Amino acid sequence: SAVAESSKMKSLYDKAIQDGNKDAAEQYYAAWQEAEGKVSSSIEAVAEAADELFNQKLNKSIETFYSTLSDNKFTSLGDMKEDWEDSTKNVEEYLDSVTRVYKQQTLMSKVQKSIDSTNNSGHREELEAFYKKENEALEKGYREKDIQVLAPMYKSQNGIDNLNKMLQEIFNPKSNDKNELTVGNKTYREGDKVLELVNDSDNSISNGDLGYIINITNKEKNDNKKNEIIVDFDGNIVSFSPDKFINITHGYAISVHKSQGGEFNMVIIPFVNSFKRMLYNKLIYTAVTRAKSKLILIGSREAFIYGVNNDYVNNRKTTLKEMLIKKYDYQRSQ
Repeated sequence: SAVAESSKMKSLYDKAIQDGNKDAAEQYYAAWQEAEGKVSSSIEAVAEAADELFNQKLNKSIETFYSTLSDNKFTSLGDMKEDWEDSTKNVEEYLDSVTRVYKQQTLMSKVQKSIDSTNNSGHREELEAFYKKENEALEKGYREKDIQVLAPMYKSQNGIDNLNKMLQEIFNPKSNDKNELTVGNKTYREGDKVLELVNDSDNSISNGDLGYIINITNKEKNDNKKNEIIVDFDGNIVSFSPDKFINITHGYAISVHKSQGGEFNMVIIPFVNSFKRMLYNKLIYTAVTRAKSKLILIGSREAFIYGVNNDYVNNRKTTLKEMLIKKYDYQRSQ
């Protein structure tokens, strides 16, 4: 949370500088520096804990070393030197593993809270399945921002709309420390991943761009202020007023169509029978080629094979050709 707060204040400070708002810039700078202090304290605490664990491991290795030495089990000084180096060479890797375990435990607590809060067995199974894949990703060193879920449809239990609600529960659950704003049937929260739905040349953002909400102003909680959502699109800070809220949506899961032209370190694609009318080989090709280094297909093997074998273009049947010929012949006859 300290890192998120620091990033948020830094982005707001940069925006205030861009807008020439000196008072706001000074305010956000002070808040940014305060958050940076909290980050440093957190890092020191983690480092101390990691150092303590490492020392325990190292002390055990030293004890084993001297025990082996006293038992005269070494045949040469070279063996002694090699064993000693093996006991001490992985300090950085060990610290990394401690940090990774911390991240996994944090995600686990979020997911378990979501699983426990639902009485829908199907929803619970989806949460558990996605948690398993997300946890595997973190174990391999992927960050939450590296992962993108793609699906072909918005509706149904496994569609994009429902997946976004579920994934928001996992990655960015409700918190007293985060401002929220409900727009229609969606609740936006600071820290949410969002998708731009239209081209906006004035703000240098395009249809399909992904960003993260860094600040929300809710007029119900702030007198004399209007509703506002501020999004960081990879360093480009954009403010959305109520008339522009329709231009964004949650971006934890996005359509294959919206993903065209983009790449993600890890892509997760669900395949279910309810998607069948939208599954065809070119769409699947587009989806799987969005993955830069890791691709996970989850769901029905039958639905996946159906999509691979479905040449939608060749099987598509319309009367457009006949209509054009008929219209052309009619115009010639006049």
